[in-house]
Amino acid sequence: MWRYHKIKELLGRMDKRCINITERLEVHRWVARCNIAYLIYQFMYTAYTLSTFFTAIFSGVVPFHLYNPFIDWRESTLNLWIASVMELIPMNGITFPFYFTCDLLKDDCESLALAIFHSHWRSSSRRYKSSLIYFLHNAQMPISFTAGSIFSISLNTNITVAKLAFSVVTFV
Repeated sequence: MWRYHKIKELLGRMDKRCINITERLEVHRWVARCNIAYLIYQFMYTAYTLSTFFTAIFSGVVPFHLYNPFIDWRESTLNLWIASVMELIPMNGITFPFYFTCDLLKDDCESLALAIFHSHWRSSSRRYKSSLIYFLHNAQMPISFTAGSIFSISLNTNITVAKLAFSVVTFV
């Protein structure tokens, strides 16, 4: 909260630099444009989330297929709606652990190639060696997770999006 007060004070000092009415109108015009851009982004994000949510429900399935041992969504329409809403709420808050897990998987795949190479494979059977070569070849291929084949899923992407969201909210 201290950052909000600090930026408010800084923006207040910057407003004092606007001496005449045309400068103030220009600043207010740009603030209004940024607010509109943020609202358009928020509308698109909400529309996508809700369209995914309702499309899945009207198709008769839960939208994100999270495991819920307490509610059998196949039992009734009411259970489908309850399970879907219970999925929607945490889906908005679990992106960080998912990004973190993707990064851990990438790191594990990179270290797997080294672990395979440093295993005691020289004294092993021919069948084991050929299997090991196959695994080593596949382990050396870089693994990448993408969201809709549009952008990479990684902790770096999550931090970038969070910084952008924080900057937009702070600026607006």
